[in-house]
Formats: sequence, C-alpha cells, structure tokens
Amino acid sequence: MKKILLLLILAIMPSLAGAAELYLGNAGTNLSSVTPSHGGGAYYKCQNSVPYSCQTTYIKISYTSQVGGSGTSLSPYILTGCSFISCACDYRQYLSGTTCRDCSNSIMLGSPDYSTPHVATSCQYCKKGFYGTSSCSQCPRSYWGSTYGDFGTTAAAGAKVVTECYLESGGTFADSTGKGEIVGDKCYYKN
Repeated sequence: MKKILLLLILAIMPSLAGAAELYLGNAGTNLSSVTPSHGGGAYYKCQNSVPYSCQTTYIKISYTSQVGGSGTSLSPYILTGCSFISCACDYRQYLSGTTCRDCSNSIMLGSPDYSTPHVATSCQYCKKGFYGTSSCSQCPRSYWGSTYGDFGTTAAAGAKVVTECYLESGGTFADSTGKGEIVGDKCYYKN
C-alpha cells in the first residue's frame, strides 16, 4: 500500500529535478505569449499563464517539459509547467530590480559566454579570455605582418593581468619566422 501511494504521489507531482531553465527575449508580460529565444533562433510559448514585469531585454524561466511545436513564430515550442525566474541582462550590464544597468569602465560579468544573458546583480570581473581590473581587454594574439595567430585565453574568469593569458597547446602563433603551432604545454604571455 505504501509503494502504491508513493508511486501515485510521484506521478501526480512534477519533479523539480526534471525542470529545465531557459533565457528568452522579453516580448511582453505573460509567458503564454509567443516569445523568441534570447538569440532569436527559436520561439516558445507556455501552456500555463505566468505574468511577469521586466524592463530588460531578456528573461529567465524554468519549465518541466516540451510537448510540441516546431520552434517557429507561427508554431512555437510549447512548454509545460513554466515559472518565471528573473529578469535578465546582457554581459555589459547588471540586474537592478526589473531593469538592467550598465557596468562602469566596461567591466564585464563573469559568464563564460558573451551571447548568454545572466541574472547577476553586480558588475564582477572580466570573462574567460579577458583580463583587467578597471576595464577588460581581450587576451592578445600574435601577429607578424598580415599573419595572425589565435587569441589567447585564461584559465578562468577574473584574470587581472596579461601574463595570465596563454595560448593553448594546439593553438597557432605568428612571428618573424612565419606561422606555427603550440606543441606540448600552454604558452603564457610575457610583459
């Protein structure tokens, strides 16, 4: 009897572990409207009505499953069990209530991907592949004449100086002898 009751409860209640999260464009005030993805490549609509209020470009939601649709504006992906999580901002902004504010001195947030919105509430530090303390600069790439190597990277977000940038093994460089490939360990930049 206990097993049957437990199975019945599990079948009725959606599992929180099964919930997925998604960033969408801010296209209105209710998730039951057709809404583009944050990059605009697909469209979504929630079966349930979920009101929200944001003066931001993006929003973050959770949902339990996708039950249909083809992802176009006329046939959006249909999501079930939607919940509004937060308003969201792009990489040069931070979230302040229901609006986004610009970070001063081009300080960028620590998300590893510029194209992914975020919900951070303060400006933090440079992203992976960038360095700086009052502004962020992309790790350099070597060049000679018109030949360029790969851009450098960093071990993680938060690098403060150029010497934390390196070329990964397998990456390319360019100098007076031509273009080459880094073999073995990574190659750090020097001042």
